[in-house]
Amino acid sequence: MTKLFAILALLLAAVASSGNRPAPATSPALPAEPSVVVDFSMSSGTYRVSGDAVLLSQRFTPGTSLDLMIAAAALESGELTPAMEVPTREGPMKLPQALKESNEEFFAQVLKRAGYEPVRRLLQMARYTPGIPEAVASFAELARGEPLRVTVFEQNLFLQSFVKREVPIAAEHCAALERDLAVAGSKPAWGQSGWGEISSDGRYVSWFNGAARLKDGTHVITVAALTSKPSPAALEQFRRYLAEKR
Repeated sequence: MTKLFAILALLLAAVASSGNRPAPATSPALPAEPSVVVDFSMSSGTYRVSGDAVLLSQRFTPGTSLDLMIAAAALESGELTPAMEVPTREGPMKLPQALKESNEEFFAQVLKRAGYEPVRRLLQMARYTPGIPEAVASFAELARGEPLRVTVFEQNLFLQSFVKREVPIAAEHCAALERDLAVAGSKPAWGQSGWGEISSDGRYVSWFNGAARLKDGTHVITVAALTSKPSPAALEQFRRYLAEKR
């Protein structure tokens, strides 16, 4: 018995000693943030999809990526010009700066001036999404992309019609918007980035919808990424995509 008690004492001492040792440092695995890239070649008329294809069947708010449509409709109606200053809390702001910053207040003000109808007609004629409301509760909500829901392909199809000049917007307005939305990177490119909240699970969708000039011609590229907070994740992925793939 004495020997048994001695063995038990040694085991208890070993357990106590191991409990006092610092645990090895481990970094918790970060949750994956799924994303998908849809790349349409204007010259070949073909698509290339990379990333999480599950996202293609889901609908998300366009968020501030809707700024491009709001600006285009307001320019076409004459309620907005590139030189016009719109009052915001950050001071008077012009369209090029508002597009770069995705300034919600600017576009809410523009919507009040132009009205919802020109935007609704543009979205309908461009077949942006089947669920275009007849009216909106507030201009501020629409400036954030609510209550619309779109797929990644619908975003891409709208921009295809924009690049082909098939939308009911004057060519000079389209060209001016493309210049305002120029993206610095490895290839000549332009596009609108933005983000919107996904209320169902508390995450956000980061968007980039744009075009790039590659060796075989123009490509219309849409990126959607799900993130835990508002971020330019889609724009960053667009730049990586151009640098790595072409």
